[in-house]
Amino acid sequence: MALLALFSLIPLTAYVFWSKRPQLAVLIVVFFAALFGPEGAFIKLPLVPPLDKVSLPYVLLFAFAIVKARGRMKRAKLMRGIDLLIAMAFIAGFVTFSNNGDALTYGSWRSVTLPPLAINDGLQLGFQELLIAGLPFMLGRALFRSPRDLRDLLHFLVVAGLLQTAFIWVELRLSPQFHTWVYGYGAHSDFLQTIRWGGYRPMVFTAHGLALALFMLVSFLACLVLRRAGEVKIRDRWRIGRVAIYLGVVLVLCKSTGAILYALILV
Repeated sequence: MALLALFSLIPLTAYVFWSKRPQLAVLIVVFFAALFGPEGAFIKLPLVPPLDKVSLPYVLLFAFAIVKARGRMKRAKLMRGIDLLIAMAFIAGFVTFSNNGDALTYGSWRSVTLPPLAINDGLQLGFQELLIAGLPFMLGRALFRSPRDLRDLLHFLVVAGLLQTAFIWVELRLSPQFHTWVYGYGAHSDFLQTIRWGGYRPMVFTAHGLALALFMLVSFLACLVLRRAGEVKIRDRWRIGRVAIYLGVVLVLCKSTGAILYALILV
């Protein structure tokens, strides 16, 4: 089921990208995969890091963007200026490989030997930086450039957070079980990590309750930014303010001290 869900991202990305604006397509695919995709499942290709629910959507979106949003991608002048930091991060993988050529042995009663890094490790380290940082950054820089694009991003963050609250309320009562119910296994191996403050810390389909709490923090802050936006009418500010209060309450119920402190400082 997990692998089926991962492979379904391919036709989903193709359909959404050809039927929606590129910016909206990116938001739908990225948030759908991150918030509902399976943890731990991946597709492994030779010399490439495992493609999971975080990295696979960006590979697909970048490929479709080059075809469907060719003009925007060309105007962004990718791999110039600040994008050169991505190239440096890719090269850093080979620097790590070249400086770790010694095997390491640990233990006295039972020894464990770690082999030296090979050139394949350097390739994987470089590609990993490209997948988890480079492609998302270049997509964002190329496609989200206008006030309308940024408003769409903020609105999508708020709506995604509100959708997550429906699952959070269930897991607060029944413990984090959605990943097990849907994919047949738990997203985190240590169930004790889900018990906090005399109750359960929800995870939904994320890797850990802390990850879900950080996402709810971002959704909460996006709602506050929309409320402060100058073009929002006073009537809408009151409505958005009530949504922000609701998201703030759910954020506290996610039981992450760090996320709560971030919220207090940033608010």
